[in-house]
Amino acid sequence: MNFIGVDVHKGKLTVASIDEKLNIEFIDNMVPNGLLNYLSNREASVIAVDAPYKLNYGFKIGRAHV
Repeated sequence: MNFIGVDVHKGKLTVASIDEKLNIEFIDNMVPNGLLNYLSNREASVIAVDAPYKLNYGFKIGRAHV
């Protein structure tokens, strides 16, 4: 099993994965579809997502970036 952390930024995600011994397996910036592709090629994992106070403007549909 591995553990994946996702940090949401404006227009991108920072994704990191560690193994059970806390060794870093992967860290990279990607777009949301890149995360879906990454996860589709992995076994079951524990995934934690940063939960910001308010939605990042980069992910609001139909609104200008501030």
